[in-house]
Amino acid sequence: MSNELKSRIVFIDTQVFERHHFKFENPSLSRLHELAQEGEIKILISDVVDREVEQHLSDRLSEIHRCNNKLLRCVSILESQAPEGAVELLESLKEFDYKNAANARWSKYKEDAQIEVLSCKDIDVQEVMNRYFNQRYPFQEGKKKSEFPDAVSILSLKKWQEPNQEIVYVIGKDGDFEGYCAEDQTLISIDDIKVYLDICNTTLETIKNPTAYVHQLFDTDIDHVVQNVASAFLDCEFTYENNWEADVYEKKINDFQLCDMNVIAVNDEYAVISATANVNFTANIIGPDYDNSMWDSEDKEYIILETFDSELEFIEPYEISMTVYFEDKAGGFTEIESISFDGGSIIELPEYDEFPYK
Repeated sequence: MSNELKSRIVFIDTQVFERHHFKFENPSLSRLHELAQEGEIKILISDVVDREVEQHLSDRLSEIHRCNNKLLRCVSILESQAPEGAVELLESLKEFDYKNAANARWSKYKEDAQIEVLSCKDIDVQEVMNRYFNQRYPFQEGKKKSEFPDAVSILSLKKWQEPNQEIVYVIGKDGDFEGYCAEDQTLISIDDIKVYLDICNTTLETIKNPTAYVHQLFDTDIDHVVQNVASAFLDCEFTYENNWEADVYEKKINDFQLCDMNVIAVNDEYAVISATANVNFTANIIGPDYDNSMWDSEDKEYIILETFDSELEFIEPYEISMTVYFEDKAGGFTEIESISFDGGSIIELPEYDEFPYK
């Protein structure tokens, strides 16, 4: 793809926010917000995307309530021996209005970035039906009714374009979006927001070209970068999916590859960059094995609580971000810090179907 910025108008799909776990402080979402605030770019979303983001936030926060209530019940067993303030804290979290807080953050993000929400009320319903029955993008064979939200979003964007046919970047990792854009010269599909930001940074630079310099340093200093990122990976807190009582220990990296680097933000001294880390590693996991333990149905307690202790191999991709510092003619990054994995420092290991019996 060309590094020339062809439009300062960008349409964002729900998948972009989902990919960044709806953390608006994530470097990519934060930089996008900053560019829009400064008037450098214009962000568009459809009202479908707007509602989908709200629904995703609501669903995730419902999970918080469920986990909090379960933890509160567990802690209450300790009664007076519970850590000081623990029950009170959980009770206060139980009463906290998560949904309104999340919606307020989303509303503020939209308002500060002056995001325009495109209405679907004026789209051509006949066009939607024609595409549906003729299996034209975003409706393809085997993908039918589930693609109606995508169709509404795309046609809402096309309706907005009608007055002047401005070129728009469409950001989202969706094959149907890509297929539609391939048939329309006014829409440019990009699967990841960090690619668009990298193009923006290159275009917005004036005399110097620090984005190109950061790319050059990344390539020449890759061993140093990998060493730092791999070390930060092992320093993360590891949890096991669906068993918060399990402990993860003795992590060992077998292979660590960095690819798809993009510059999210840059100045003459430092840059925020993102990349994909493909990690092959082993880890030991130990925890209670409730499935094979003896349960006393009368006393409502385990007679014998078995444990499992297994070593497993994982091959996982992680979206990482970091801040790198540099100087002219330094030959490499002088400092690497603020390394995060999937937007944080907690690595959740996936559950295998046969685990812990592998």
